[in-house]
Amino acid sequence: MNKENEVRLVEDVEKLIIEGLKKGYRQNLFFTQNYTGFQSRIIEYLITVNIAQSLEEYCFKGCLGVNLEYPLEKFYNGSFPCIKYNYPDIPPNTNKEGKKLLNYFGATLQNRKDHNPSQNKSKRLDIAITGDPIHTDGYLTNERRSLVGIEIKTLNPSKASVIKDITRLADALNLEDEISENQILCGFVCFFRRFDKENETFSQHQINNSKKSEKNKWIKNLNDLTEIYPKLNFNIIPEVLEESPVENVGPFEEKPELENYEDYADNSGLVIGYLIKITHK
Repeated sequence: MNKENEVRLVEDVEKLIIEGLKKGYRQNLFFTQNYTGFQSRIIEYLITVNIAQSLEEYCFKGCLGVNLEYPLEKFYNGSFPCIKYNYPDIPPNTNKEGKKLLNYFGATLQNRKDHNPSQNKSKRLDIAITGDPIHTDGYLTNERRSLVGIEIKTLNPSKASVIKDITRLADALNLEDEISENQILCGFVCFFRRFDKENETFSQHQINNSKKSEKNKWIKNLNDLTEIYPKLNFNIIPEVLEESPVENVGPFEEKPELENYEDYADNSGLVIGYLIKITHK
């Protein structure tokens, strides 16, 4: 896979994750019997399955695997090929066409280091996209190249839990080995934020302030992580899933189904899905 295809893969996967987030959120409304667009809880595995299904056809066509509950140990070790043959040059080291000549009989075998995570051996990633070993040099038939790691959180997770997932993926992208460059392309951490409160209306002013405040908060958090991981980029991508200021709900006389203040509160609010994207600089 060349660099251009790798960039395209990351872009396509990002779009498909957002598609899965949207579909999962809508399904969650149905399966939890919500009569408005604003959730009080989100079933995590439902979101995970919808994202995996969004990736399925695309990855199958590209000879890539979509793996649920993928062992972190495999993901870390899959960031590098298992083996590499080093061939000494034959003096003079080029032929008439300028092609490098190699001594195939004097080749030495190089193995990667063991990159098992010291504190997370039993942990698993929610979703991992991996490369087929048949199409990736240096990967043995029982091991796959790690390409993209995806972690999913539910509604209004704590900052600490999100940072923990970001760090787990950043550690994977930050691994180094003499055998090659790190082969992982990127990591994504997905989570949802509902900004309105039960039984309270939510205005356009509150929506605007919430969007700005949350994004600025995470920009600061990610800037702090850049200090720890100077070789990585961290970006936040917001995707509005449900937005309804109380001003747009409509006057009472035009909507008889809205009987009281609580109905207006139920039909106003803001829910955003966020992607934290981690890539190499």
